[in-house]
Amino acid sequence: MSLFTKYVELGRVVDITRGKCKGHQGVIVNIIDSNRLLVEGPGLVRQEVKLKDARLTKFKLKINLEMPSKALKERWEKAHIDFRFKRLPYVKRVEKFNRRAKITDYNAFKVAEANRKCSNIIYRAYMNLRSNYPRTLLKLKRQKEKDTAVALGYIKRKVLTPEQKKELSLAKTARYKNAVERRRLKKKALLEKKNKKREARRARLAKKAAAGKLKPREFVPKDKRKKSKSKPKPDMKPSRERLRRQRRDATFKARAETRKKVEQKRQDRAKAKKARAAAAAASE
Repeated sequence: MSLFTKYVELGRVVDITRGKCKGHQGVIVNIIDSNRLLVEGPGLVRQEVKLKDARLTKFKLKINLEMPSKALKERWEKAHIDFRFKRLPYVKRVEKFNRRAKITDYNAFKVAEANRKCSNIIYRAYMNLRSNYPRTLLKLKRQKEKDTAVALGYIKRKVLTPEQKKELSLAKTARYKNAVERRRLKKKALLEKKNKKREARRARLAKKAAAGKLKPREFVPKDKRKKSKSKPKPDMKPSRERLRRQRRDATFKARAETRKKVEQKRQDRAKAKKARAAAAAASE
């Protein structure tokens, strides 16, 4: 299997990174030689482009040699190249760098703070959905994938008539009513089972009391009662900001301990040096 997946070939979509056409995208309609390409695209007239000025992308169109501009434009729009090109990681990265280059340090600080708060909100909402509503999270993920496929044109969303919408609404209402009824019947069955157990227990106690085998329960004062060992409540997962602060505090504490030890060693060395000097002076 080849290590390379993008080749200089007919129909390959390229991004012009240098020269007078910088920032435009086009399709290779012909290869002039090993250093020059014939490129055309939306907003880009068919012209010669140096290979070193073009960046190959993962998109490729099925075209013929020097296809007419009208047919080429139809293929381009049908493949949604503009929409898919904006979603490439390196394009997003370049746009982010360009935005950062235009703002001041204070504005960059405000953007970083806003991003941090936004990330915390998204993280907490995600953790809440994952722990309490996992099915809703899966539905949102599937819906996002479906919307992306519709936007790219891979699938078409079905348009319903008013009669079909009404039928779907009635079917949904019927399913909801059936689910409510099933839950009610299940709850009723559990309650009946619980009542049967209670009646059986009362009958057993009455039988023991009639036979004189039932021991009366002694009253125990509240301060002498045995406390039930309940499981401790699990701690909630701390936020990312709290974890960051804990790591920061632990680092500061470790550095302070290190500085304290170094200072203590320095003082011990100074005391030992003074002691040796005093002993030497006394011996003289």
